[in-house]
This record gives sequence, C-alpha cells and structure tokens, in this order.
Amino acid sequence: SLQFSPMPGVMTGEALWRLSAPGPAPSALTAVASAVAYVYAVYVLVAFGIFLSPNAPWQKAVEGAKTLDAMNPAWANAPIHVRAGIDVALFALWATVHSTLARPLVKKTLLLGAWNRPVFVAQGAGLLHFLIAQWVPLTYVLWDVPKAWHTTLWCAFVGGAIITLTASFALDHFALFGLSDGFGVDINRLVGLKESEKDRDDASPALSSRWHYTLVAHPMMSGFLISFWCVPCLTLGHFLFSSLATVYILTATSLLEEPDLRRELGPAYEHYLRSVPSFCPFAPPRR
Repeated sequence: SLQFSPMPGVMTGEALWRLSAPGPAPSALTAVASAVAYVYAVYVLVAFGIFLSPNAPWQKAVEGAKTLDAMNPAWANAPIHVRAGIDVALFALWATVHSTLARPLVKKTLLLGAWNRPVFVAQGAGLLHFLIAQWVPLTYVLWDVPKAWHTTLWCAFVGGAIITLTASFALDHFALFGLSDGFGVDINRLVGLKESEKDRDDASPALSSRWHYTLVAHPMMSGFLISFWCVPCLTLGHFLFSSLATVYILTATSLLEEPDLRRELGPAYEHYLRSVPSFCPFAPPRR
C-alpha cells in the first residue's frame, strides 16, 4: 500500500521525488487525481491523432470520430474569414493557457505542489478536447498526392507519433504527465527507465541527454511536426492548424522553454543546445 510521508514531495520506502512546484505534499487524493488526469490525457491525445488524420486507413475503425475536416453544423454557412477566425481563437486559447501555466513564476505563485502537473495535464487535455470539438473545417484542398504515396505519408504520420511518444519516455513520461507529482514517487526509476549516470552532465546533474535527446534538443516537437505535415491530402483547415502549431512550437521553444531551462540548468544547457540541432537531426547544430 502507498504510504505518504509528511515531508513535501517524499514518499516513504521509495525513491525521493522533488515536486515540480512548491505547495501541498502528495496524498491519496493527488494520486487519484493524477491517475484520472493521465487517463483523460491519453484519451484526448488519441482523439487528437484521429482529428489530424481524416481519410486515414484507421478512420473506418473509429467511424464518427471528429476530424478537422468534419463539418461543424453551427458554422456551416459562415464566411471563410469567420470560420478561420474561430479556429485561430481556439488555438490561441489553448496555447496561451498552456504556455502561461508552464512558466516557473506561475508555478511558484500558484503553490499547487503535488497538484501542479496533474492540473496542468488536465487543463491542457481539456482545452485540446474543446478545440477538437469546436474546430470549424475549411475544406478547400491545397494538395492531394497520388494514391501511390498515401501509404508512405501515413507511415510517416504514425512515425511522428511514435517519435513523440518514445521521446516522452526518454525525458520522463510519468513526470511529464503528472503521475510522479501526484503519487510523490519517481515512477521512472521504479519501472527501470531512469537514466544512467553516463547520461547525466557532470557540470549540471539535473541535465541529462539520452536516446532521442542525443540527436535533437526537442524530439517530442519533432515528432509532432512530422505528423502535422505528413498527410496525403492537405485542406486549408489542416494547413491553418499545422501552420499555427508550427509557429507556436518554434516560438515557444526558443522564447519561453529554452530561456527557462537556461536559467534553471545554467551553462551546461547552453552548451547542450549548441551541440545538437533543435528539431532535425540532419541540420547543423546552432552556433
């Protein structure tokens, strides 16, 4: 049975776990909440994959699921600029809240402690779910490649999703999705996925690079970018979403995430960024 220590962020009998934000210690309630948030996030991410892949071979198995080219009856007769404006607003809502709650100053201000990652995961999944449900299609076709290329592109789409998923384990899947905070346990270590000492930087022990992170600095984002663009038929609505997401990834990583990590990890992270490309393993490292 789980035994929670009164010391914030520590569970007796298990590996120590440093909470991602100051505040309440883990409890049975945070453990249940983090598990629920995790299951919900997985459900939404599967729905997101379906949403991004209209006319994919697997759509027959999920008939009726929402895709970004599926009609939204509420806005069926709206002018194109109104429909595009709604989609931009939906994406902006998700991106603004997601980026704001991810900032270290906000975490320190909210004092959520063990609730921090579960709440972050739940809100991110909830707003993404809302975007999927309310997205208004723009069905003008920009490209439709010959059928002989469909299988290749769908394989690339799935490959991008696999890169994102496996990269989350290279980082720390269970911390990323809030389970480690909620349970107060280093679950990555418990299941044998903790990085070895050789993966850690001598100058900054908090910095580790292994697997995908030896190739690029942001492999999860690389996987998303592949899946956003590798589709046989690209409609105007799909182009809009992929463009918004691409711009968001490029700007948020360079203007928000990397500066935060530079302050937290110091010169070792700056050296790491200069040793690997940002997204494409075939691109030259930064200078």
